[in-house]
Amino acid sequence: MRDHYLQQSVSTATPARLITMLYDRLLVAIERSTQAIDITGDHEVAHDELVRAQRIVDELRFSLDAEAGGEIAENLRALYDFSHEQLLRANLNKNARELASIAKIFGELREAWFESVELGQHAS
Repeated sequence: MRDHYLQQSVSTATPARLITMLYDRLLVAIERSTQAIDITGDHEVAHDELVRAQRIVDELRFSLDAEAGGEIAENLRALYDFSHEQLLRANLNKNARELASIAKIFGELREAWFESVELGQHAS
C-alpha cells in the first residue's frame, strides 16, 4: 500500500515537487545514517542510507539545466559535488559529525526551494 502511494505521488508530482521530494528523502537518509552511526552502531544501515543519499545527490546534480540555470546551476553543481564527497567520506569513516553540515545545507536548500518554487507556483 505504501509503495503504491509513493509511486502515485511521484508519477503525479510536478517537476518542482519532485525536487522537494528528493531533498526530503535525502534529509531522511542523512538522519537515518547519523542515528545508525551514533546510536545503534549499525554500520550496514549507515552504509545503505549514505549510498542512497549519494544517489539522490547524483540525481539532483543530473537534473540541473546549466543553460537555463546559469550561475545558480553552476553553484548548485559545485555544492552537490562537495556534498557527494562529504557523504562518501562520512561513509568511509562512519563519522556522523561530517553529516551535520550536509544536513544543515540541504535543510536550508529544501526550505528555500519550497518557498520560492512550490509556494511561488501556487501564488501565480
